[in-house]
Amino acid sequence: MKSISHTLRAAALILVAASVFATGCTDDDDSNDAGSDAGGDAAQDSANDVGNDGDAAEDSSGDTDTDPWPTCDTAASSDALIATGRYFMAIEIAAMNGIQVFFAVDVVGGSDSILSIEMYGISPDQTVTDTELIARVCDITVANGEFEISIDTLTVPGVATPIGTPVRLDNFVLNGTINDDGTFCGDVTGALPLLSIDLAGSAFKAVADGDQSSPPESSCEGTVVETWDFIADCPTFVEGTNTFTSANLEREILVDLPEGWDGETEVPLLFVFHGLGGNAEEMVAYSGYDTVAAAGNAIVIYAHGADDSVGEQVHPTEWNYLLPRYGNDNPDVVYFRDVLKCAAEAWMIDEDRIYLSGMSAGGLFSTFLTLTQSDVVAAAAPFSGGFGLAFPETYDNLTPILVSWGGETDTAVSTNFDDLAEALLTQYAAEGRFHVACDHGAGHTWPGAMTAAAWDFLSRFEYGDTTNPFGSELPEVFPDYCTIP
Repeated sequence: MKSISHTLRAAALILVAASVFATGCTDDDDSNDAGSDAGGDAAQDSANDVGNDGDAAEDSSGDTDTDPWPTCDTAASSDALIATGRYFMAIEIAAMNGIQVFFAVDVVGGSDSILSIEMYGISPDQTVTDTELIARVCDITVANGEFEISIDTLTVPGVATPIGTPVRLDNFVLNGTINDDGTFCGDVTGALPLLSIDLAGSAFKAVADGDQSSPPESSCEGTVVETWDFIADCPTFVEGTNTFTSANLEREILVDLPEGWDGETEVPLLFVFHGLGGNAEEMVAYSGYDTVAAAGNAIVIYAHGADDSVGEQVHPTEWNYLLPRYGNDNPDVVYFRDVLKCAAEAWMIDEDRIYLSGMSAGGLFSTFLTLTQSDVVAAAAPFSGGFGLAFPETYDNLTPILVSWGGETDTAVSTNFDDLAEALLTQYAAEGRFHVACDHGAGHTWPGAMTAAAWDFLSRFEYGDTTNPFGSELPEVFPDYCTIP
């Protein structure tokens, strides 16, 4: 196969927000380490070092038995510049593709200032408001309706982040304007030191609690979401590397056709998504799915994250799975759909047997597609994946899933994949959907024995099959740590 020109970027791991995840492992076994690097985790150690520093800082800045915030004079004012009460505030982070973070803000208005603001985290699905105070600022001067709220260190609680990881922000500043309708909005500056992200270009908007739109507006101009057209004219896909344009980005895939296939009979299609800092070519050996193509069982397409003109990754999370954008408002969904369409034009695809797999960031994205593109996905096998958004209320297909992860030591960039796996399994159980759980206990890695098990699982399902095909126990190809819950 033709090589994809792509250099692992250790620095990229430092430039991604706290909800971004590497592909590799933390196992001490040399063979596992080699596989980890091939999967895109060459900089895992330095990324974890940064994560540890961030955790320490978060611990030192967190609440203690003594209230760390100033006490404000909040005597009521009859001619307040802004109404006293609770506001719903949405912040969009430019460096994270406009990801939104929500806060409850208690405001006390004065005649020539904002006497007090207090902030609390709100979950991404807006169903949970944290009771722990994360900031209090007093005596905020207002001049001609404009103000500045400055907080040296703001730790956003895990409940308010898409993947449940606390995020520390330094030199956090809201430069705002009070509007005639009682709302306030403006720009956000500061830094996310955990992974060196600059918040410049970010924005916020606050409205009286209960008045927020759906989705919430997070800038003075309102929330403007860019959309793209799906591909109209497909290139002719061939085995090996293919380059094409999707959602105005130059994209790549690496295609492995089934050995000995005559091209005249329909075959399944398996998508494989790499982790942070990895690429499509490295996933061939890392995942072991080359054995699936070599056995003539399926077309395997190794997807490749979007890069810019100088080879740097476009999306800081590698794949767009942290935003509730499931159609042509998500460039990676457009990419997935474009590849699917063009692959079906190029080859005899069994469109009832579209499968997904991936590791870490790729596991998160394959889970994202499983739940949000259920009109085409027959089955999925994410490794160290999960879902950080509100689960969809309805599905076109109750897609079966094999969930594989590394137990309590499955962490990367301060993120607990054990918790993500358990949450996904809990949701599947609550919805009565068929699933298999494989807790291999080896940390953030992809055990070689799981590849054959994953393919055995996937290949048993056609689109619309949602019941248990195994009976009371799994076949021997599955390791002992795999169970039918």
